[in-house]
Amino acid sequence: MTQAILLIGSPRGKSSTSFALGKYLTDKLAEAGWQISTELIYASRKNEHGLAELALGCDNADLLILAFPLYADHLPGPVIETILALGDHRRQQSAKLQKLMCIVNCGFPEAHQNDPAVSIMENFAVSNGYTWLGGLTLGMGGAVSGRDLTELGSRTHNVVKALDLAANDIISGNQISVAALATMRKPIIPRWLYLMIADSSWKKYSKLSKKELCARPNLENVELTS
Repeated sequence: MTQAILLIGSPRGKSSTSFALGKYLTDKLAEAGWQISTELIYASRKNEHGLAELALGCDNADLLILAFPLYADHLPGPVIETILALGDHRRQQSAKLQKLMCIVNCGFPEAHQNDPAVSIMENFAVSNGYTWLGGLTLGMGGAVSGRDLTELGSRTHNVVKALDLAANDIISGNQISVAALATMRKPIIPRWLYLMIADSSWKKYSKLSKKELCARPNLENVELTS
């Protein structure tokens, strides 16, 4: 039985947009008879041997799917640690032929903000002997906010379509098609509307956290030395 492992690189775990995107894709693979397992990268780091166990757990997978949010134009730190551990583990054994892909989402309106992270993942795949399938990129990740894609209606029409296309490509033994990659990059909602909602949300949260935002250090009992 063909096996895939979904690695979630978001601190929000199963409440994250990364999980929502990855789960939809792996559900489609499961419908085609694939065996699916899921690992939460942040949870694995709480265990002293978590990374080593995670890497060992990837040994039997035919496909590794890394789904993570963009942090400062880059992979989150724990995701970097994880792929380094995967690479080290792979080099220490006679590794089987495995495929690798990623799904990257960001809060920016533009999906192309994720491109550097995808390039990093591709470089990692090629350097460590994985067959690179491609990287799906989504902007406006806040519009999903961890919710089930099947419950968001027309808003995620293109996201669902892209993941359906990607699933068909993977099941057929192909790289992710240009059509799937391009469809995933389409804006979920108009850019102006997304920015307006985002601006409103920041103002709402700033009012709720006004005390913290205006906090200053207490220097009354601090001795200043030259």
